[in-house]
Amino acid sequence: MIEHLGYAVELASCGQEAIEKVRAATGPFMAILMDVKMRDMDGFEATKSIRKLEQEKGYSNTIIAVTAHALAGDRESCLEAGMNDYISKPIHPDILAQKLAALAKNLLQSRG
Repeated sequence: MIEHLGYAVELASCGQEAIEKVRAATGPFMAILMDVKMRDMDGFEATKSIRKLEQEKGYSNTIIAVTAHALAGDRESCLEAGMNDYISKPIHPDILAQKLAALAKNLLQSRG
C-alpha cells in the first residue's frame, strides 16, 4: 500500500530489526509503522528503545502504532508508550494515505 502511494519503504521483520534500522539511519524516517504485536518484542518495547536512541541522535521519528486491537483505551496506551498516532487493522488505504500525506506536508513545511 505504501509503495503504491509513492513512498519509499524499508521493512523490518521484528522489533530488534526496526531498532537497528533507526540506529543505522542518518536522519529520521518520515514515519515508522510499528506493529504492536511482534514475535521478538512488542511495539511498546521497541518504541521505548527507539525513543532512547533518538535522544542520542538528536532527532525523533513519527511512530504510528498498527494494531488489531481497537478497544477503548488502546489508542491511549499507544500514545502513552511514546507513539505519535494509531491505526487499527485492517488498515484502510484511504486513512493510511491521509496520515502519510499530512506527515509529508508537515515535513515539507518544516524544511521550507
